[in-house]
Amino acid sequence: MKSPSRLSTGFSALDRVFGGGLTRGFSVYFGGPPGVGKITLAIQMAFAFARQGLRVSFLSRDMLASDLSRYVGRIVAGETSDAVERVCVHCDLTSTGITLEVIDEAMADESINVVVIDSVMTASVGKTSGTPHAVSAVVERMVTQAKKTGKIAILLGHFNKNGEFYGHLRDRRMVDAVVRMSMSGDTRKMSVVRNGYGRSPAHAILKFTEHGFEEI
Repeated sequence: MKSPSRLSTGFSALDRVFGGGLTRGFSVYFGGPPGVGKITLAIQMAFAFARQGLRVSFLSRDMLASDLSRYVGRIVAGETSDAVERVCVHCDLTSTGITLEVIDEAMADESINVVVIDSVMTASVGKTSGTPHAVSAVVERMVTQAKKTGKIAILLGHFNKNGEFYGHLRDRRMVDAVVRMSMSGDTRKMSVVRNGYGRSPAHAILKFTEHGFEEI
């Protein structure tokens, strides 16, 4: 399947931040506090990509498949069966965590176009999990494999207590875009900390509802 040069995130405001949408091989890190809506945004983006004919692999260590299914049902009720079939959910990776091997397997799947990781904070490398070293290793592998395979890589995580990227400083330069999510009431601000696409709007504003994000 021939993908268009730009793929919509499902939100025009967010598309503008990325210069008109995402391109193949692009990597983006969404960071923010608990409850800001990182998973909700990622799920809505996943189905936006699915509606464009892409297949998405959603990797989550801590969320059970049944929980995520209910989560998805609340957010994307009314989606076509074709779109639902294109979003592949792999949850409850408690026994392995988000390892380099799990990433390699997802990236090697030629039927997959987009890989989402929830979250890099649960990354496991060897016997370490959630450390800056493990996070850095997983970010590096995701970005490298995205460039190699042409897949879009979406990484969810946090910023540290100083409001900075969790991991080594080079991680911030490695990914194509870093977006800090913040909240005020039902409004969510997506501020671009780094954008490899160059000049574009510095932030996007979306409304957060019980059914997910909406344009303002």
